Amino acid sequence: MTDTFKQEIEAAIEADDTEELLSVVIDVALAGEDSIWAVGCLLELADHPNEGVRGNALIGMVHLVQRFPQMDRSQILDRIRLAAEDPELHVREQAESALNELMPS
Repeated sequence: MTDTFKQEIEAAIEADDTEELLSVVIDVALAGEDSIWAVGCLLELADHPNEGVRGNALIGMVHLVQRFPQMDRSQILDRIRLAAEDPELHVREQAESALNELMPS
């Protein structure tokens, strides 16, 4: 992962274009090589005003954990559990899906 990649992602987050952020989440989750930086981005996007961005960020966290199984999940699980109480159904459904992926019964 290059500094250019990080700069482009951070610029997109700063620009706050909802349509772009929907795909930025995927880029971070699937191409980010610095798991700490990527989690930070996704945690920030999980608080976005747009429900689609929030929901995608939750699923992005699942992809990160799958790509980096050694990473500490506590912060991610805490955020996903919080999202399970989101006022928007879509976000709650994404949170439930994420929890099922990370904590299968």
